[in-house]
Amino acid sequence: MSELADLMSAASQDMASQVKGIRAAFDHQLSKGEAAEATLRKFFEDYYPSSIGVAHGQVVDSYGSHSKQHDVILYDTTQTPVLYTDKQRGARLLPVEGVIAVIESKLSLQLAHVEQAVESARTLKSLDRSAYYLPEKLPGQIQLDEKQKAYGTEYDVIPPMYFLFAFEGSAVTSFAQRLEDRQKDLPVDKRVDLVCVMEDGVVVNVTTRGQIDTLPSPGSHLTGYKTEHALFLFHMLVSRYLLQVKIPDIALQRYIPKGFTF
Repeated sequence: MSELADLMSAASQDMASQVKGIRAAFDHQLSKGEAAEATLRKFFEDYYPSSIGVAHGQVVDSYGSHSKQHDVILYDTTQTPVLYTDKQRGARLLPVEGVIAVIESKLSLQLAHVEQAVESARTLKSLDRSAYYLPEKLPGQIQLDEKQKAYGTEYDVIPPMYFLFAFEGSAVTSFAQRLEDRQKDLPVDKRVDLVCVMEDGVVVNVTTRGQIDTLPSPGSHLTGYKTEHALFLFHMLVSRYLLQVKIPDIALQRYIPKGFTF
């Protein structure tokens, strides 16, 4: 194997070993889940640049709408103000404009997780993302096209992505079918984007041209891709978009409630 593949294989083995230790150490299901979430956050801290912050907590928009609670939130540290930090638990409240992606962590993947994931993704992706300073084209000005491509279209900023990650399980094929049936009528940019089961494989999007992609697009469908290198494949697919998202300056004053006076 190549050096990168070897490194990802070692990372996968290390994470599997940590999960085994978590199961042995904790009786309480909540404690097991929180320890697994911390393991997943550590992976992103170790393998992604410091410009991508790693947190857990909630996402909010300038109208006061909140996301569900999220296990892993990836955001642009250079552009994103932190609205609140819980000093006891470390949970953060972040403006949606600075969020790149969210990952939900599961110790073991179950078909029952489909509904929860779809609703959580829909809530996140429905938040208003208008609090940006976007450059305006002046009359006669030539402006380079800085649109970002995703979901088969172009955006000023790619919407926050939503991934599901499980350490254990052997249901990528059936999970892919259940998830496809549940969200096929949703807009492509309001769906669960990708699912990884570390010991079994990855639920990927297959385009109309038969290519595997991280994100859904018009006409694409989900399929369960079984592989012993699930973490490596997940890392490659996710990094393709995580590393190209460009977050504009965030207009924090838009978060001031209407009617508030200093």
